[in-house]
Amino acid sequence: MPRVPATRRLAARRSAAVLLLAAAAAVSGCAVGPDYRRPADGVKPGYAGVRPVGSTDPASQPSRAHDASKPVAQWWTTFNDPQLEKLVERAAADNLT
Repeated sequence: MPRVPATRRLAARRSAAVLLLAAAAAVSGCAVGPDYRRPADGVKPGYAGVRPVGSTDPASQPSRAHDASKPVAQWWTTFNDPQLEKLVERAAADNLT
């Protein structure tokens, strides 16, 4: 019977160990258990986003108030952030000339 070199035996042991660990991980990942219960829904009944919408037709949707005090073209001003306003002014000066 021919003798197997030590490096081949070591490689075979490593391969077997990796295969065993992979099989154990695969089997344990599938175990949910018989006592699994779906968690309760965390959305409160009064949440406005839960209401069913009868149609996606814009004409059938309720109107929403629009604050026309600030132009839509300057949407960033609604944040009241002086640094953001300076950045937008700088970008406009550098790119829109």
